[in-house]
Order: sequence, then structure tokens, then C-alpha cells
Amino acid sequence: MKAKLETLWSRGAGVPAPVFTAGQLDVLKLIAFIAMLADHANKGLFHKAFPWMECLGRLAFPLFAVVFAYNMVHHLTRPRRFVLNAVVFGVLAQWPFHQVLALNDKNHYCLNILFTFLIAWGVNQLWNKGMKGVIASSLLFTYGGYAVTMSSYSWYGLGLILVLVGWFRRGGIAFPLFAAILLSLVVYGFLWMYFLLMLIMVSAIGPMRLAARVGRFMPGKALYIGYAGHLWIIYSLGLI
Repeated sequence: MKAKLETLWSRGAGVPAPVFTAGQLDVLKLIAFIAMLADHANKGLFHKAFPWMECLGRLAFPLFAVVFAYNMVHHLTRPRRFVLNAVVFGVLAQWPFHQVLALNDKNHYCLNILFTFLIAWGVNQLWNKGMKGVIASSLLFTYGGYAVTMSSYSWYGLGLILVLVGWFRRGGIAFPLFAAILLSLVVYGFLWMYFLLMLIMVSAIGPMRLAARVGRFMPGKALYIGYAGHLWIIYSLGLI
């Protein structure tokens, strides 16, 4: 039995990570943004009157995590530009995020998701800088998870991003198994999300490859602008 398990594990270690086209990544981003918009509108405009919109919103973070982790491994050739965009648009989005979402969930000190990406990137960068880097990344992970408690599922969300980075970088079965555990904590109480997430992923990268022929259609800063913009619009409409 032990020999069979070792054989399965060794075979699994050689399983490559999935590969996305630019069009597939944009499709995933668009689905995630629509899910996020529904959730935020439900909280900011409809006072949580539609539970199905909150359920739909649970799709947003896992899909954003997949896209960001993949880009961090394969496409993040200009980290300074990413850091600048995350800081600038994160700051621009923080006030409406605080008013529309943080206070709505009785959380007064929560940073928005753009800072989650920034923290995850910083932890990943520091981890390979020797013992001092490990200590610094551990501290950043610890306090960063507290700072984004509500917006990105705290340490579970950060951990999901970092595990996905490991998967896209090294492949194998260990990382996706760990990611599945973390995902269960992110979508806790919405187990049917597993099936919907798998359907979306299969449609994007599976045998049917429904999104494979779609070329890139989203401008580089569209997600940053859309994130800050939709929060300000919801906040403004809520004042009327």
C-alpha cells in the first residue's frame, strides 16, 4: 500500500500546471468582475436583500486569485508598474470601499482587495531573500491577513493566492490539493461554488477550451479602473 501511494505521489509530482491564453485570463477576469459587482451592489444599494447576489459574489475572489497568481508567475515583468497601480487605485478605492462594504459588515479597519494582491506579491518576493526575508514575509503575511480580514478572506485568501503561485510555478498535485482546502474555507457555506468554479475553469482551460479562441479584449488598466470606479458609483448612488 505504501509503495502504491509513493508511486501515485511521484507520478502526481510530474503533473504540469494549467496554461492560460490571454483571452482565457480576460474571460476569467470578466466573470469575476461581474460576480463582484453583483455582490457589492447587493450590499451597497439593496441592503443585502438578494442572497443570491451574495452567493454569486463568492465566485469573485477565487477567480481573481487564479488570474493574479498566474500573471505573477508568467506575466509580471514590470513589478514597479503593478505596485504603482495597486497603490494608486487601492488608495482611490479605499474610501468608497470603507463606506459601502467595510462599515456594512461592521469592520472599520479593512483594506480592499488591491492591497491583498500587493501583500501577496510582497510575501512572495520576500520569501526567497534568505532568513531575514522569511521573517519579513511571515510578518507581512500575519499582519497583512489581519488588515484585509473582510475583503479577501484574511489569511485564507492570502494563502490561496500564494499556493496558486506555487502551483503555476512548479506544477504537481500537492499545491492544487492544498488550494482546494483553502478554497473550501473561502467559500465556506457555499459548497455548490466548487461545482460552479470547476465548470468555469473547465470551460476556460479544459478539453472544450471554450475561451481558448478568444483574444485579449480588456485593456491593461481596465480592472484597476473598474474596481475603483464601480465602488465610487455604488457609493454615490447610495447617497441619493
